Amino acid sequence: PNTQYTVLVAITDIASNGPVTSAPITVTTLLDLDILPPQITGPIVTDISQSTAIVHWTTNEASTSGVFYSDGSSDNSLEDATLVTTHTMYLSGLNASTTYTLTTSSTDAAGNGPSISEPVQFTTLALPDTTAPQIIAGPYVENITTNSANILWTSHESASHLVLLGLADNALDQTFSQTGFDTEHNVPVINL
Repeated sequence: PNTQYTVLVAITDIASNGPVTSAPITVTTLLDLDILPPQITGPIVTDISQSTAIVHWTTNEASTSGVFYSDGSSDNSLEDATLVTTHTMYLSGLNASTTYTLTTSSTDAAGNGPSISEPVQFTTLALPDTTAPQIIAGPYVENITTNSANILWTSHESASHLVLLGLADNALDQTFSQTGFDTEHNVPVINL
């Protein structure tokens, strides 16, 4: 189907005169009748940020690109009529920390389709934390000995563990810390 051939005719008469050849002509066989919609592989969602994402999929034949996506309360769609087999659509204006469900769709040049992918979900990234942690309880001192103690406090979000110690507010010359982040803090101070 849809193949070009070159045809040449050669003739010889009964007296063996010839051969005489014709001028070459070309002929192309007919296309298969396209009655099947494109087959979608994918989609996958990449480069997810707080407000954007990129959707990729492929089709087995050149076809249009469409994406329908929703966060459950707001529906959106994008379309591109360009016929391609590798599809890429850029989503923007998304809400941070939000789960979206999307499907892709493609229609071939013969109008077959749209084929619709299985739904996929993705979640946009959270906005960056720009608020400093707060101490909501403490600090308290427990287990006091002649040369050690434990300093305890609670923060409203996971935070580092750091104690500055000295003989006066303006002379905090010793530092005690622990690795990791937590909301409940207990830092031993030693060699007092």
